[in-house]
Amino acid sequence: MKVANVGEVKNNLSKFLRMLAAGEEVVICRHNQPIARLVRFERGTASHTVLGWAQGEGTIADDLQGPFIPPTDWGMLDPQAS
Repeated sequence: MKVANVGEVKNNLSKFLRMLAAGEEVVICRHNQPIARLVRFERGTASHTVLGWAQGEGTIADDLQGPFIPPTDWGMLDPQAS
């Protein structure tokens, strides 16, 4: 682990980035007091989502474009009907 003051990191940023790429951690200090820790960014794994993996597993029981509530029950939606 490398410890460096802000000015040193600012003046030698590319050197510190190479160190990070190699897996080394860098602690940045201000007036010799640690204020930050830099670590290499680890990329996450790629998404393995497969579209259509559950095709044919479910059924649609009714008309998706029709009203959700039967027309005979529409009166319950009127606030003055109670």
